[in-house]
Amino acid sequence: MSIDKSEITIVMVSFFSKNLIEKPINSIDQNIKIIVIENSNSKECKDFLENKYKNVRVVMSEKNLGNGAGINLGLKLVKTKYAFYLDIDTEFYQGTIEKLLHVSEQLEQFTILAPFVEKYEYKKNHFLRFDEEKGNKLKSMRFVPGCALLFNLIELSKIGFYDENFFLFFEENDIYMRCLKKDHKIFMLTDAIISHTGATSVDQKYRLELELDRNWHYMWSKFYFYKKHFNFLTAYIRTVHHFFSALIKLCFFRFINYRRYLKYKNRASGLLNSYLGNKSWKRPSIK
Repeated sequence: MSIDKSEITIVMVSFFSKNLIEKPINSIDQNIKIIVIENSNSKECKDFLENKYKNVRVVMSEKNLGNGAGINLGLKLVKTKYAFYLDIDTEFYQGTIEKLLHVSEQLEQFTILAPFVEKYEYKKNHFLRFDEEKGNKLKSMRFVPGCALLFNLIELSKIGFYDENFFLFFEENDIYMRCLKKDHKIFMLTDAIISHTGATSVDQKYRLELELDRNWHYMWSKFYFYKKHFNFLTAYIRTVHHFFSALIKLCFFRFINYRRYLKYKNRASGLLNSYLGNKSWKRPSIK
């Protein structure tokens, strides 16, 4: 099959990822444009990647924008029909992009087309029409992992890009919800495969700081997501058990395991700030 790879641009968001980002870049055809949003504002990373890879453009974000806002910056710079967002800790199997592009040209309408993520545990409620599409390689979806998403930019612009109130977590859930509410199509192609390590897109020497940051934002974003798409009461019911569990555990671990104490302190803080309507303000203290 003849595939026009000039119709696609890869978007990646880097945050202290210089030692990790080459692996996914090397799995991408060098004829495909790649835009890297450099959230750690590292000129060293920019110079290294642009000098080594002629198809890579690195854009300095000036500050840590977070995942959704970082992706948005990349999407706004894309000039092609399709943009493919890709996490740093992913890797393509041979033919994955070609298969996705081939199907994208056959579809009458879609907003998001995702590959199959190896070893990810898909659940029945992730599928829009689970029983009707048995045996088909193309699945209608409610939810797909947000680590690799091919966007039809014309359709995506109709519902809006990522909500930048989310700094981390649930930003893809929000896009899927907006797609479903407006009957925009989300598909997964099961024979287009990627691997995804998960939570390893940043140099591991920053592991503790980022673990605390993730716990804070997971809780803040979960409440904000349910409040946005349902109401305050539903969001509170969905999250209040997390809040009291975190309070109990942070008291328990205060003097016996300081690392776990910090984890639950951040979980409680994230939820409390979300309950109070505060913006998602926490940022990792990394220089």
